[in-house]
Amino acid sequence: MAFSQNKKSGIRHENPSPIKETYIAKSEGVVLIDEIQTKSGRTRTAAKRLISSRRVSVNGKISNMPTTTLSVGNLITVHSVAPPKEFTHPLIAKVWENDDCVLVRKEAGISTVNTAHKDRETTVIWVLSQHYKQSDPDAKLFMINRLDKETAGFVLFAKSVEAKETLVKQWSRLVSQQKFVAVVTGEVDANKMTLVAQSKDPKEKEGSMALRNRIRKVMQGEVNVLKSSENKEMHVVEIILGGERIFSLRKLLGDNGLVILGDGRYRSDFVLKGKIALEQVLLQLTLPGGHRQMTFERTYPTHFFTYLKKDKSLLTSLRKKQI
Repeated sequence: MAFSQNKKSGIRHENPSPIKETYIAKSEGVVLIDEIQTKSGRTRTAAKRLISSRRVSVNGKISNMPTTTLSVGNLITVHSVAPPKEFTHPLIAKVWENDDCVLVRKEAGISTVNTAHKDRETTVIWVLSQHYKQSDPDAKLFMINRLDKETAGFVLFAKSVEAKETLVKQWSRLVSQQKFVAVVTGEVDANKMTLVAQSKDPKEKEGSMALRNRIRKVMQGEVNVLKSSENKEMHVVEIILGGERIFSLRKLLGDNGLVILGDGRYRSDFVLKGKIALEQVLLQLTLPGGHRQMTFERTYPTHFFTYLKKDKSLLTSLRKKQI
């Protein structure tokens, strides 16, 4: 797989569709349709149809105007399929893309994939797949990492089986750091802690050798307390991980007596409407074929600190209620 890393403002986007032909403009002031007709040998009607179908880009930008004026050195690219139109969604944003994969930033409120076998049209993978199918009906996406519906952060998808197999197999090595911010309840021993959680497969029988081997595998993370409430019952923390899978993060905290605000899975005393107080703020990784580490960041959820302003009596009154 070839993973290239050209920078642009906003989204890093390279080769949005397989390239069929490329030409360099040699003359000043020639129009696009004439250049395509001359260089490719197509008829004028065929060249016009090609441009109108959004399959031609000039210097990386789609041009659907046959009369576009070119300058010497302009790069004209004829794509095998039309690149999809600009992607927009209130809960999903593309942040990086190449021929092999796409990284998106999702907000709380949308599932990564259809784990519950219902409402698949409301998942990140479905919405994004439909976007690519606009230009290529056979386009498919494969999930590499997953975030829960209630959690905001970064999710990576592969565009082919080959890319998926490589990325899944090498994920723990490719990812150098992940950083989350959460609001947790429970006692903390210090402002900076290294927490460890055991990994146990419930399918293995108690006392079996396979289970004993599984228990030896642990997840480790660094937890920094950013601020605590006045009564020391609630804390805003920063959690730093390596390439561990995110589904283990709740277990890492739960095994150490810390429960994320709103996390019913670990019996949080508080309910947040449609989300939990957990957001990924940084993903640092090097993709196969890349020569440098890439860092993707989102703003800190500063509203998390407002939860600490509740005093003990108010916190008690809010237990089991939506806040």
